Amino acid sequence: MQKIIRVLPVCFFIFLFFQIDVYAKEEPLSSFSLDVTNDRKTDYTISLLGWPQTVPPVIHTVNYPHASYTYYRYQSNKRTFELVLARINNGDVLYFAKQDPTTRRATVSVQIQASDTSTVSASILREKKWERIKLPASASTPFYVQGSSLAYRIGSVTSCTPLGYSTFAEKRAKRPSVAIEKSAQSITYTVPLPAEKNISASTWGILAGQPLLAFENKDAARAAAAIEFDTIRKLDVDGSYSRTPDATYEPYTSTSFYLNPANLEGLQAVQYLDKSYGSLFYDIATHLAYSAIRNQNEYGYWPTQPRSSGWLYEDYKIGFAYMDNRRNADNATFLLRYAHFTKDDAVWACLQKWDHYHTWYMNTYSLKTGKEGWLIPDYVDEQGHLSHTSLNHQVANLNYLLESYVYTQNSAKKQQAITLLRGIEDTKARWVMPNHNLYYALSQNLHPLPQRDYLELTRNDLLLSQYLLNRATGTKSTDIQWLITEKNKWLATR
Repeated sequence: MQKIIRVLPVCFFIFLFFQIDVYAKEEPLSSFSLDVTNDRKTDYTISLLGWPQTVPPVIHTVNYPHASYTYYRYQSNKRTFELVLARINNGDVLYFAKQDPTTRRATVSVQIQASDTSTVSASILREKKWERIKLPASASTPFYVQGSSLAYRIGSVTSCTPLGYSTFAEKRAKRPSVAIEKSAQSITYTVPLPAEKNISASTWGILAGQPLLAFENKDAARAAAAIEFDTIRKLDVDGSYSRTPDATYEPYTSTSFYLNPANLEGLQAVQYLDKSYGSLFYDIATHLAYSAIRNQNEYGYWPTQPRSSGWLYEDYKIGFAYMDNRRNADNATFLLRYAHFTKDDAVWACLQKWDHYHTWYMNTYSLKTGKEGWLIPDYVDEQGHLSHTSLNHQVANLNYLLESYVYTQNSAKKQQAITLLRGIEDTKARWVMPNHNLYYALSQNLHPLPQRDYLELTRNDLLLSQYLLNRATGTKSTDIQWLITEKNKWLATR
């Protein structure tokens, strides 16, 4: 991928927007006081119990426009523990704690003490709905507490085996419970993180001085349930992890998760950044936005690390760390909406780096369908191996370019969008099955592949295209509408 060198200088722009400080503390540090209400009183105390109490940490701080991350790394006798405190500019603090695999079993406990004992409500997610509860003596699932002055999320423990390629296998049988103790002065939550050979343990949560979630708002409660990180997705300091799709992925187990560059949870959260929904969504979106900055590779895209060995590798020789343009377009769309809402220069710089790569990728790999039309391959790896073009991928990239033009009025984005639109219009008849359903993809010689389209995903993408086309150009596409109509005919027969 020699031409990729053209996009590398853009990466230096990002460093203009945040500062990095690294230093080693000479004395042990195992207790952290947090004032999230700005009244010069301690609202929360985080204490580390176990071997880190006697170990001076290496401290690493990264400052972004809307958050500051401080990493406390402890190492002793082949043991490693890290606590990360992410201070969001709205006053909330996200904490991430993890003990890496050890040669001998060792437990580090994270103790969180909240000074507000007047618990107004506590909620736990059960069967996709929030249920009010009384604080028990222990809990093995995440829960939210709202007091008179403080609100917080206490997370469960994820025990797992690292598999490589940003993938881990969860060991749910080894998940310990969080102990809860209430006194006259505080409520204390003790989260044990036991590690052993090949098994790490981690947890995360949010500590706030304002409502995290407006449970009385049905939209907010529903959205929070949809993005809760516990059973089918996980949140870590480096981003969002999804269940590995199927056994054709490598590495894979029935309980494995992989770092998903799509940031679909960010796309959901960014719809609810208004304070009336609670600060949870802003906190999650901000963390995922800065995780995306850190995860962006030197070329400008976000790789999917595990290999699709049973499909992409067998059919197209696409290996590990490949570029999936749907996952990248979803992530870029999330970042675009976040940057538009927050005016965050670091995220805009990250998007500029993606745009340079995206332009290069389209110019290099697109399949010409006519005078103006292009189809872009869904997947490509660093060796330049290419795949088919699926309609939902093509449309997601079209929509990102249209939305980018709507926000920025960058004429280059509009022109790129038109080339992808023409690619769909030039091949419209090839996408429709005899029963009115849509084919999933066209091969590199423009023959329909036998797989059928998703149930509603692509149709919904096409509806968004019509909306964005109308905003960007003042007109809709009759060919896009024809594809929508055909798909709706098939849906009507189900």
